Order: sequence, then structure tokens, then C-alpha cells
Amino acid sequence: DPELSNSRQRFEKAIQPRPQFDNILDQLRWLVSDRDETIEECTAIIEEQKRQVAQLEDELLSQRDMAHKQEHQLQELRQELLLNEKVIVRLNDGMKRHDAINHQMAKEKEDLQRQVDALQQQVHRLSAYELEMVAIKAQLQATLQDTFNKDQQC
Repeated sequence: DPELSNSRQRFEKAIQPRPQFDNILDQLRWLVSDRDETIEECTAIIEEQKRQVAQLEDELLSQRDMAHKQEHQLQELRQELLLNEKVIVRLNDGMKRHDAINHQMAKEKEDLQRQVDALQQQVHRLSAYELEMVAIKAQLQATLQDTFNKDQQC
């Protein structure tokens, strides 16, 4: 039957290997293979990026915790600084009082030294008066002795 024969020929022709299609199939296989590798690579990149994002989030949380701790330490240091400033003000006030007391004591010491100097001058004058009195006494005794001796002779 010519029709059957014709149909058979078309079938045989259809199932015969065709090099141009083999090349296309190879290209399709390569593209599918390349697409699979690309998908695997992209998946690996995405997983790596997810891991990096998670690591960065951990680091960010750690840095936030550290920032909170440092802020707390800063507050403590500020409070300590305020206390130290109050202590310094008190010490300065104490030093001013101490200086005032020292100044007063220096004045009193000067006054006492002037009094001591005045007393020493009085002692010196009294010593001079005493020497003068001793001399006058000796002179009076000599005069009395002389008068006594004259009275005895008379």
C-alpha cells in the first residue's frame, strides 16, 4: 500500500538520528546542567549570605550589649566624678579654713613675739635699773659708812 509505505518511510525518517537535533539536545542538556550548577551556586551563596547576616546580627547584638554596658559605666563614672568634685570643693574649703587658721596663728605668733620682745626690753631695763640700784645702794652704804666713821671720830 503506497500510503502505508509512505507512512512507514516517514516513521523511519523520524526515528533516524539527526545530527542537528543531537547538537541542540546537547546544548539543552548543557543549559540544564549549567542551570542546575548555577542554582546550586546561588543556593550556596544565599546560604553563605544568610550565615553572614546571622553573624552580623549576633555581632550587632553583642555591640549593643557592650554599648549599654559602656553607657552604664559612663553613668557610674559621671556620678563618681560628681562625688569627686564635691570632695574637691570640701577639700578646697578645708584648705581655705586651714590657711585662715595658719594666717591667724602667724599673726598671734607675731603678736606674741612682739610681747616677748617688749618683755625682754623691760627685763633689760629692769636689769639696768637693778644695776643702778646696786650702785646707788653701794654708794649709800659707802656714804653711810663714811658718815658713821665721821660720827665715830667726833
